[in-house]
Amino acid sequence: IYATKPHRNRSALDIQHAAPGFLNPDPVELNRVLCCGFDTEDVLGGTVNISGKFSTADIKHNVLVGWDYWGSNSNIDGWFLGPAVVGGPVNPINIFNPQYGQSGVNLATQAKNSFIDSKTSWNGVYFQDQITLFEKLHILGGGRYDWANTGSGFSSISRTDASSNFSDIENQKFSPRVGLLYQPWEWLSVYGNFVESLGAANLGIGVNGASLTPETAEQFEAGFKSEFFDKRLTSSISYYHLTKQNISVPIAGTQFSEAIGEARSQGIEIDVSGQVTNGLNLIASYAYTDVVILKGENAGNRLWNVPRNAGSFWVNYDLQEHGIRGLIVGAGVFFQDQREGDSANSFELPGYGRLDAMAKYKLPIAKAKTTLNRPGFL
Repeated sequence: IYATKPHRNRSALDIQHAAPGFLNPDPVELNRVLCCGFDTEDVLGGTVNISGKFSTADIKHNVLVGWDYWGSNSNIDGWFLGPAVVGGPVNPINIFNPQYGQSGVNLATQAKNSFIDSKTSWNGVYFQDQITLFEKLHILGGGRYDWANTGSGFSSISRTDASSNFSDIENQKFSPRVGLLYQPWEWLSVYGNFVESLGAANLGIGVNGASLTPETAEQFEAGFKSEFFDKRLTSSISYYHLTKQNISVPIAGTQFSEAIGEARSQGIEIDVSGQVTNGLNLIASYAYTDVVILKGENAGNRLWNVPRNAGSFWVNYDLQEHGIRGLIVGAGVFFQDQREGDSANSFELPGYGRLDAMAKYKLPIAKAKTTLNRPGFL
């Protein structure tokens, strides 16, 4: 039996954040919004689960049942100030010749206009049984039942007014989980799984403080994993098909979000990692992602901020020569192609590549792990 002691965290933050809005084409200036204020949050949570192993005839079982709870109360007293181009007080900034400290905002003379009262609670019970047959076939079955409640209230006048505008949404859902893994040889595993989920709360607050319906999702995944050279090199290839409902996306130039309806993401992921020779290690990955909004105002468009192609390649070399042993150098490249800038696909964010380099040295101090690092990028 495993249980976490019920934990309670209280935090108070003084937040000042200038968030990007949208670009003016000529000159190239970024319109900004200012989000700042005092945020207090009270979080309570806990977990209990029971696990056990047993056999029935020639079938091995690994069983898990449990319960978890998470709850949060948050209050924000602050400001949300819009860009000057739409009548707000916040000046834009030139992205090629930025002049800082020129926002044009003096909070000492600016009345607070953003008060938010939000509450979330999440109760869940779950179970699963992992069955092993013939030492090669593994079958997983289980699920969880969730009771999720999320609510918020917004006001531009006071916290009391925000609390009086409070509204919440309660959802209950059973989410199944099934999986299959077959290992015909020690170096090869073939797998597939299906899972559903319920989000306890959707990130963001709806227009005028309205609560957003929690996000739900269904995912199918299949692929294989392999090991070579005495397990020094591993690789995996997988295909996935993921559908999400009620995805929260920000509304540009405001502090609010909206749920877009439904979106689908599917694609292929390839990963290779391991030790090629003594001291030489590599990590390589590639992902092809096809995303589309299925329901809502922007149905048929690509989901925002998701590249179609992305990948990385990284190499580390641990020098073996006497006198410089302990010195490790590494380099790698990361790339992704263009992404849509919003759900309406009204503009694109450009693709880019990044070259990183790293050097570190393990100091020869007895019984101590001390490392000097020097990361960098080009």
